[in-house]
Amino acid sequence: MRSSSSPQSLPWPELSDASVVALQALFSDFLVLFESHYLGQIHRYHDERSQENLTQLSFLSDDPIPHEDPDSPPF
Repeated sequence: MRSSSSPQSLPWPELSDASVVALQALFSDFLVLFESHYLGQIHRYHDERSQENLTQLSFLSDDPIPHEDPDSPPF
């Protein structure tokens, strides 16, 4: 879920340099702990979405993954 608010529309308070660095470290450490704890669920969520996308592609074509000629130029 993503917010539609852009950073410019939030009333950001003035903070000292030390406060900004301390908050950045806090958020960074929190993110590491969060991802470490929930990594399995995060991967499962994305893997399931990938499988759904592959399944949807297989309904559109007999070959769900297009195979390009490796000798053809990239453009």
